Amino acid sequence: GTWVKLMTLAASESIHYANAAAAAFKAGDAETTRHCVHALKGLARNFEAANLEGKAVQIETAGACRETITELLALADAWVTAAEAGTI
Repeated sequence: GTWVKLMTLAASESIHYANAAAAAFKAGDAETTRHCVHALKGLARNFEAANLEGKAVQIETAGACRETITELLALADAWVTAAEAGTI
């Protein structure tokens, strides 16, 4: 019902933050990368997406690199897939 709809919307929003973080990282904009990752961390925390939240915390703590940004994108994508399938 409603929770699944909210979860799906939140998961879809996570893709936007992850893509924005990746674009900022690629452009060399560390501050925007950090802001996007921070926002994504909060969204993931509110909806108990622990894997995604953990990766965001890792990036906030240690900084972004190509590997962590790629992992962040994959986790956001997996969250959307699971939410749309109703398997969360």
